[in-house]
Amino acid sequence: MLTAARIRRSLLLALVLGLVFPWQALAADPTDAPAPTATPVPTDAPSATETPAPTATPVPTDTPMPTATPMPTDTPTPTDTPVPTATPAPTATPAPTETPAPTATPAPTESPAPTPPPPSVQTVDVNVYRTGSAVHQFTSTWCVPANAQKMLNIINRTADRRYITQRRTNSQIRSLNGYRYTNGGNDVRGWARFLDAHVGGEWHYADRSFQWRAQAINAMAEAIDRTGHPIGIVVAHGSHAWTVVGYRATVTEGVAGRTIVGLFVSGSLLRDPFAQRYMTLSQFAQHYTRYHEATRRVVWEGKFVIVSE
Repeated sequence: MLTAARIRRSLLLALVLGLVFPWQALAADPTDAPAPTATPVPTDAPSATETPAPTATPVPTDTPMPTATPMPTDTPTPTDTPVPTATPAPTATPAPTETPAPTATPAPTESPAPTPPPPSVQTVDVNVYRTGSAVHQFTSTWCVPANAQKMLNIINRTADRRYITQRRTNSQIRSLNGYRYTNGGNDVRGWARFLDAHVGGEWHYADRSFQWRAQAINAMAEAIDRTGHPIGIVVAHGSHAWTVVGYRATVTEGVAGRTIVGLFVSGSLLRDPFAQRYMTLSQFAQHYTRYHEATRRVVWEGKFVIVSE
């Protein structure tokens, strides 16, 4: 009976202690406590009076829960201290350049002389033809007598265009020819001799031949300038006769001489330049060709022939 009472008091005390200090019970070792060894049953002792039950210990109020300690804020990571830039080395002071010696002031150039105006070029016509002096040939073979008759009209300032005069002229020239012609023709030798017999003065007509056309043309102009008389020529390789009565030339101011650019010619057929006509040198060259006779070789063969003083 006594043992049971003790056990009950032990249990009651354990219960009270568990309620008062609950966390201590939680903190106790969870392993099972060793079982108490059996207490030997005591011998009967004299019964004692029951000890009065202790008064209940008041339940303590709950201890306030401690506030949570604030978490410490992260210490900011210190920024890298900027590396100081290197102080630039001072640039070397350039050595002073030498002051160049002053150049000599050039002497003022003379103002160029004004360009003179180009020399003037004039065109000059020299023409000895006289109106009414041209004569048509009366037969197909009388070209030389017709041009001789015309040349005398120009020189003598006459206008004899009669048939009788031309027939007489033809007879005289044929007697003076250098060669004989069975077809009724004449040559430059008889033409020149006839004119020389009828024209007085210090100048004498003669047949002249040149290797080049330009030489013959210059000789024509020179004879006209010197005598004022017309020139006889043969065209179409010596088969026909014309008269040169003048020329056209350009004269440059300050330049000696003249440049012949064309000729004034007169023929005796309707298809010829009648009574006179101007021809450029290129036009004239188409008619004024080298002399040639198909049946024989004569002294004028392959030459440019004129009848002049």
